[in-house]
Amino acid sequence: MEEKPIKPEYGQLTKSCRIFAGLNLFLILAIFVLVFSHLIGLNLPKYYPLLHQWSVSPLQEVSMGFFSAVGFSILTALPLSILFYLVSPHKQKYLEIRFKTFKNLSTLAIIFGILYFAVKEWKEWGIEKMGPKSESFFSAEFWLFIAVLVLFLILLKILLILEKKIFE
Repeated sequence: MEEKPIKPEYGQLTKSCRIFAGLNLFLILAIFVLVFSHLIGLNLPKYYPLLHQWSVSPLQEVSMGFFSAVGFSILTALPLSILFYLVSPHKQKYLEIRFKTFKNLSTLAIIFGILYFAVKEWKEWGIEKMGPKSESFFSAEFWLFIAVLVLFLILLKILLILEKKIFE
């Protein structure tokens, strides 16, 4: 049985390449688990700072559910990324990893994750609290949010342009 050769553009995975691919996979998986767990309404414990307690059932006070969601996504993504790192030297002829694809997927996951949670938090704390007909909806906080978002996207575009120039 003849083994399929690795294409020259894929090459052998060095240790630093495996670390890069493993970290990118971790990032992609963590963001996916974080967003997906929110979309399906996974009931994770929330911290109630005014009561100084954690609870799965909703209480009347303000809660901080982000901490358990981040912990859950990290604990889910970390073992899978470590497994990928450990298995990749032995299975690399089947993986055919293109690092540009990994980088692009990571960038896409970061942008999607940030925008998803910005919209989620704005909906929860901005629109629902003030109401869309409120005169203060387009307040200074809203325009600051828009300005920071635009600056982030401009910075990301500059970094992608610089990265492209460096690797060409």
